[in-house]
Amino acid sequence: MGWISRLLGWISGNRNSDRANAQSGKGGRLPVIHHDCEFVPNPSPPGMPFKAFVKLHRDMERICGRFGRVGGGGVGVVSKPDFYLIWGDYYGLDHKYLYLQVCDPTKLTEAWLRAVAITLRRHPGWGIGVQNCHEGRTLEGYILVFADRVMVSGTPFKSCSDLASLARTACAQRHVADDEQ
Repeated sequence: MGWISRLLGWISGNRNSDRANAQSGKGGRLPVIHHDCEFVPNPSPPGMPFKAFVKLHRDMERICGRFGRVGGGGVGVVSKPDFYLIWGDYYGLDHKYLYLQVCDPTKLTEAWLRAVAITLRRHPGWGIGVQNCHEGRTLEGYILVFADRVMVSGTPFKSCSDLASLARTACAQRHVADDEQ
């Protein structure tokens, strides 16, 4: 077998492996990094095509759909979505981010975070900005997911050192919000 055939076999095997890892919630170590800046720059190169944004949006719609109900711009009307994709962030494409809200914090799981990161491997340089919400209220803290790391800010996530503790903390925020009502 020639080297081209072996290379194609390796590429195909890795794609299948990525799909299996996304579904199972595996995919290697994904470090949790703390930051305290207002905005993490992730500039787009000049001439970023709208197609790149649309492709990422569709992939995120599909991945989030594996974990719950998806609503938001470009998706359609869904009663009480678990994930809400924000369509309006294309304007200018100054930064390579797609934003979404997790409307049910119990859906923000370690498996979901890994699936998002694995999906981002097909979208080099892009990040997902995640806002944790409950009953229409924005909860404290912010999460940025990239293919190779997760960045967090805010008081609730100060003690998070890995994906498991991050997911537990995000889920616990729902119970705090319920107690405040």
